[in-house]
Amino acid sequence: MHRDDLIRIRHMLDAAKEALSFAKNKSRGDLDSDRMLVLSIVKSIEIIGEAASKVTQETRETYTELPWANIIAMEVGLGSGMTNCLFFVFDIV
Repeated sequence: MHRDDLIRIRHMLDAAKEALSFAKNKSRGDLDSDRMLVLSIVKSIEIIGEAASKVTQETRETYTELPWANIIAMEVGLGSGMTNCLFFVFDIV
């Protein structure tokens, strides 16, 4: 694996852990009333998607168990203002 891919995957893991820590002990209703919570989770998801989009094709093909296209699409969707998907994801989690 390329060294840059290792760094990007570390960024993805760090951002995912942060998003989980932001959401800990929060409810779906908190997303409606806490703008900072929404923005922090959205930013974490954007970081994950941005890092995933820069992972080389070679590494993506090595780790096919990860839904690379979906991960990247989440970042694109949130970056386009589609935060409704965040509420949907929060309901599932």
